[in-house]
Amino acid sequence: MPTLSTTEQNSIKSQPAGKWRHVATFLFISLLTLLVYKDLPKSEFYLDDYLHLHLIQAFSHPFEPFFVDVFMGAFFRPAITLFWSLDNAIYDLWAGGYYISNIVYLLASILLLYALMLNLTGSRRLSGLTSLLYALGPVTGVGVMWLSNRFDLIGTMLFLASTLLFIRYVRYRQKANYILSIALATLAYFCKEITITLPVILVLAAGFMFLYRSPQNFNGRLIKRLLSLTTPYFTVAAAYIIWRFIIIKSLGGYVGETKEPFSLGYLFFIWHNFAEYFWMGKSFIGFGVLLIAIAMLLAKKDFYANNKVFFFGLLFAVITALPLVLIIRYQSVMSYMTPRFFFLPNIGMIIALASIYDPRSGKGRRVVSVVLLSLITVFFMLNTYIMVHKWSRDKQKVVDKMEKVHEYVNSGLPGDPDNALIYSCLHGMDVALDAGMKLRHPEYKDRYFFMNCTGPTQTIAERPLYMQMRRHLTYPQTFSRNPCDYEDLVYGVVDTDPKKIPSQVGTMDNVMVLHLDRQGKMTVLHRDKVVGILRTLGILP
Repeated sequence: MPTLSTTEQNSIKSQPAGKWRHVATFLFISLLTLLVYKDLPKSEFYLDDYLHLHLIQAFSHPFEPFFVDVFMGAFFRPAITLFWSLDNAIYDLWAGGYYISNIVYLLASILLLYALMLNLTGSRRLSGLTSLLYALGPVTGVGVMWLSNRFDLIGTMLFLASTLLFIRYVRYRQKANYILSIALATLAYFCKEITITLPVILVLAAGFMFLYRSPQNFNGRLIKRLLSLTTPYFTVAAAYIIWRFIIIKSLGGYVGETKEPFSLGYLFFIWHNFAEYFWMGKSFIGFGVLLIAIAMLLAKKDFYANNKVFFFGLLFAVITALPLVLIIRYQSVMSYMTPRFFFLPNIGMIIALASIYDPRSGKGRRVVSVVLLSLITVFFMLNTYIMVHKWSRDKQKVVDKMEKVHEYVNSGLPGDPDNALIYSCLHGMDVALDAGMKLRHPEYKDRYFFMNCTGPTQTIAERPLYMQMRRHLTYPQTFSRNPCDYEDLVYGVVDTDPKKIPSQVGTMDNVMVLHLDRQGKMTVLHRDKVVGILRTLGILP
């Protein structure tokens, strides 16, 4: 197999002063990252976080999800429970500790991306720019600030680690790197399905390295050799898919959702939801001007030959985004925190963006590109900082509302029913209201179901309570197993029909609706007041 020249091989083996420059670059990026995410440890758990924690506490051992379908047949990502279990053992139910772990995973990913780009290009500045944009970018932020999205965060970290080790093996032929790379690839597959694109990325990355740094060694024989080296990765990916099918007994996904036809309007819908977190995209004029500026910096003689990094990043993004064709047409799925689906492809787009700085171009072009990238970096910092701060503040408000419900219920419900459906008509309650209440107050798991008045609620209960109340609950076929069960727990997503609530309140003693009065005190609404609330919300005529 061709190898890099001695000069190229030693390019990363810098003199002590050079090594300190790498350390200083990473420390600078880390400092900015910590500044942007400083409010994140103040955040509370949210939505699917609660279900993960309920299950983590119920598992007899962390490896159990490798052999049992615990996520309603929607997906199979058992390796992530190892990280949840580690955090739970350290932090118990302190949410801030879990977010600190997410920041640690992010810092590790930044270091891995920096080392990977340094191995691929030999450029410290290009590597630093890529890592900086990735660290502060809003797409990355969405993946870091929601704990349940650590599927992407940790899967990407392992993806980068496996890729780096593979590149190091190709460069230095150390078998330990190759074996460890395969092991980390296996773990990545079991964290997030999108990582099965890794073998293709390995061929792309190694091929790019030779094409960029040692083009005389790039030929068909090299590609064949690289394909041969990635055979174990393809084999493990196939084994993962087979094992996944055996456990969840289906292809997974969202079986009850309606697919939307592709159209220009639907693409605008996706972009609009994406721009809710990436504010630069809200202005088509501003975003268009940015694209023109980038195009001008990429415009060079021999366009392809002089923009290899750009095309590498673009291909990286396209390849890693291919699995999204399986879900992108589900509007209800893609509408929620849309950027999270592009977490791994985001790396490719960041590489393409950073490529407008070309260390081999003239001084004037390099200066202009650094100025533009600096402005984008400042925007990324502000965008992500505000997003994280708002996330922390909003989640605290939701938890405060949950505690108000708890205080009222704990003070004694009218009639004190053993089993009850308790609807909450408080604005902005967590979709996982029931699971969230019962994580903080486990005594409710065998007594009540806490439901949102106007929409679906993620619920969890002990089996006896579920068996007594199931005729009053509607579980839509959003997932192949809804509800799902594990040991003595039954959990799933319950749909609320607001139009039925008044009749339930009027005929059933164990159905009640909670609301805040004008003084901010919790009260139970009678039927007429329930009708009034639902009319105010525009649900009833």
